Amino acid sequence: MTPERWRRLSGIFNAARELGPEARDEFLRRECAGDEAVRSELIHWLDDDAKKDGFLDRPAWADNTESLPAAVAFSSGDLVSGRYRIVRFIARGGMGEVYEAEDLELKGRVALKTLLPEIASDPRMIARFKQEIQLSRKIAHPNVCKVYDLARHPADTSPAQVIMLSMEYLPGETLGQKLTHSRRLSVDEALPIVRQMAAALDAAHASGVIHRDFKTSNVMLVPSGGNLRAVVTDFGLARKAEADGESTATLPGRIAGTLDYMAPELLTGGPATVASDIYAFGMTIYRMLTGTRPFAADAPLAAALRRAQEPVPAPRSVVPWLDERWNGAVVRCLEADPSRRFSSAGDVVRAIEGEAVGAAPRVATVGTRRKLGLAAVAVALAGVAGYAFWPRVYQPPAEAARLYQTGTADLEAGAYFAATKELGEAARLAPDFSMAHARLAEAWTELDSQEKASQEMLLARRAAAGARISALDRLYLDG
Repeated sequence: MTPERWRRLSGIFNAARELGPEARDEFLRRECAGDEAVRSELIHWLDDDAKKDGFLDRPAWADNTESLPAAVAFSSGDLVSGRYRIVRFIARGGMGEVYEAEDLELKGRVALKTLLPEIASDPRMIARFKQEIQLSRKIAHPNVCKVYDLARHPADTSPAQVIMLSMEYLPGETLGQKLTHSRRLSVDEALPIVRQMAAALDAAHASGVIHRDFKTSNVMLVPSGGNLRAVVTDFGLARKAEADGESTATLPGRIAGTLDYMAPELLTGGPATVASDIYAFGMTIYRMLTGTRPFAADAPLAAALRRAQEPVPAPRSVVPWLDERWNGAVVRCLEADPSRRFSSAGDVVRAIEGEAVGAAPRVATVGTRRKLGLAAVAVALAGVAGYAFWPRVYQPPAEAARLYQTGTADLEAGAYFAATKELGEAARLAPDFSMAHARLAEAWTELDSQEKASQEMLLARRAAAGARISALDRLYLDG
């Protein structure tokens, strides 16, 4: 399939999946202009997408091709960028598609991670891809995914170029996928994985790199000689730590990372540090041991807010028979005060194995210049506090609520472009729905569109100002 055809079909698909059944049929007839083969294939993709609750929200490394619709960029056997022979389509994620390919120059298997055309047209996203290469190359470790190069197809300056990363091919499943079917792991199953994740984080930190988005879906489990090799992936949000608190790659106004794993200090615009990675590491271990997350009944933002205000329930509250060494290590990782956490991921393992580990020293930070300001962060937090109590504060129309839930799921899964569509429509249907504006701002922030994020945060603040909210929420709003 040519890049021009891919661009056309992916554009039709992404637009059609936002429409109702009747409008979708009319849209496909008009856009396909009598090409029944194309229309039939698009209908197949859309039906499959609906049956599987959408495939844009699946992890980009998921090895589950049997449950996914056909690829839209490349086909098996295609020669890409004059160098890579496509073996198979692996999956589609929020940023693009992932393929297994043969590197004809170096004679080995690689993964190709493409960018959706809508994203590839933004120079800031290309800069993010280049940064992922630069930072990943700094970390030479068997438990860190190797990123090789940025490639373009075709190799000339065609406006229809597909832009992609070439990286280490990792057959297997993510830790998140393993937990989906295993629910939780025993300490014997968890320990080898925890050791390897700790080694990867320590290697990154020793190279001056903060991951900033460590989570179960960013850890691949690769079968290796009867064991599992844990490999940390996706350094797209990573930053280089500097002793003076500044970063050469800081993005202004960003709340970086995934809410389910985010340290409390990051929610209020604080700096990303080794300590915030340790917090995310602790949240990952908590999920491995218990099969759940703290305050799991709450929406992600509400749960994050509670973690900032209340002690996190110990893993033993879910698994009473858990060894106290594991329980105590996780509790220390999840301390709200960064200075009370472990100083390294290796220290977490040592504590689990029974060694005495002292207090953490002061660590280098990654500074942020907060263009949106703390008040904007407060709006998001206040908004979710309102959302958590919809029945007595604000009840959006049913369709807006549905779109909000879908958009939030896409956002949490990293399908940021899809999330902007759903949350944008929710905000259009319910202009006073402050949380829809706040989560839309978060999605635009993830796509590095700060101007759009600022606009949505302003709308969120205005909507929240006219809503009936609690004194605590008002304090956050005015913060």
